[in-house]
Amino acid sequence: RTVLVIADRFYPEKDMNYIDAWKALFERKKILFDYTLDLEKEYEGSVLLTAGGCHMCESCARKDGLPCRNPELIRYSVESLGGDVGKVVKNLFDIE
Repeated sequence: RTVLVIADRFYPEKDMNYIDAWKALFERKKILFDYTLDLEKEYEGSVLLTAGGCHMCESCARKDGLPCRNPELIRYSVESLGGDVGKVVKNLFDIE
């Protein structure tokens, strides 16, 4: 088995307010998610695990008790499977 870890750092601009920083992070996660979906297609049998929760939609239908709008894009987070993302990042990249 092979594990490919793709990490990215996000630094909001110093004068960026919370809402704009969140939107910028959301866009960055989407770009990374799309890239890793392409890798998932390229490597048969591979499974993408994300860090943190799903951020595919601006407002989640599941929070309102409705079905997911994009069930084909559902991927589990590392944390939801018991993984310690902070520990992995520290061990692999020496980042705290």
